[in-house]
Amino acid sequence: PAALELVARTETALRAAEVPADDIAWGRIALARCHVIARLGRHEQATGPLVDLARLAKLEGWTDLEFEARLARLELGLALEESEALSHALRLREDLGGRGRPDQRTRLLTLLGELYAARGQLDNAFAAASELVGLTAEADELEAAAAWSLLGRLCLAKNDLDEATGLLSHAVRVYREHPGSALPLAQTLTALGQVEAERGSLGRAQQALTEAVRLYRRTGSGEEGVA
Repeated sequence: PAALELVARTETALRAAEVPADDIAWGRIALARCHVIARLGRHEQATGPLVDLARLAKLEGWTDLEFEARLARLELGLALEESEALSHALRLREDLGGRGRPDQRTRLLTLLGELYAARGQLDNAFAAASELVGLTAEADELEAAAAWSLLGRLCLAKNDLDEATGLLSHAVRVYREHPGSALPLAQTLTALGQVEAERGSLGRAQQALTEAVRLYRRTGSGEEGVA
């Protein structure tokens, strides 16, 4: 994929410029490689490098990168359904405290809500999600879309169909504008299809679910384009 080629070219350029091995530029490009691998659905391939990166990121001046590496590792833990992911997320939240940027807190709270929801702890998931409302305005579009998708699915679980429709539809519009977002788009469309089915709008439900299946097949085969 084009994104992996770009990462490889950047690594080559860093070597040619003889950038020191402890320079943070190496950490950032390693994190970028792990993100791309994960977005291609090759989660197991990214696990080891992310653990190494989180350890390396403890170097002086790499504090922000350490958080990014730990958060990316948690995102993989969620995807791989690792049992300890929730405890790691809570520890990271405690370590972050009030120091994180709005975009970092948005990602962490979204992840925490997803982990709670995956365990059926909907009250805890809603508590985490409620903190997102004031943060999405300061997050970038994709981070905000992930938060809206989570909130929409939680509203669906609570049978608040009107609120779920608005949140999920908003997330779908954002994901459509960003190549490489096929998997979260598929997940959001699946929830939106369920909402439409609950409403009795079977035609809309079928349309959303059919597109979701197509996207799942594309990401499962590794054909998803990553910008």
